[in-house]
Amino acid sequence: MAALITLSNVYDLIPEPTVTIEGTVTCANSAEVVCIYINSDRGQDGNAERIPTSRLHVARYRHRLAKGTAFKIGVGCGGSPGRWKDSISSTSVPAGDHDFVCYDGRENAHPKVCVSVDG
Repeated sequence: MAALITLSNVYDLIPEPTVTIEGTVTCANSAEVVCIYINSDRGQDGNAERIPTSRLHVARYRHRLAKGTAFKIGVGCGGSPGRWKDSISSTSVPAGDHDFVCYDGRENAHPKVCVSVDG
């Protein structure tokens, strides 16, 4: 018996085009960036590649997402990769490269949030 293949089945087999998002994260309280997590609108959540810089409180990140996917970033400021001292997240940002500054809510009169600082 032959399987019935419909157009919708064929589209399910075609992988979505992906893009690499990247940028920097900065812990405003000068704590070390210990982990960077991406939470996407399409379920491609996971730890981003964390690329250290010469300053411990600043790191670059890289992660693959489906093209056009909005995402939130979560940053561990201080502690260890498995146990973050402060877990700070952004609101949803459009797909693309973004730089973030993450505030712990205890200083600088900012709430606890990561803010996209793109021009």
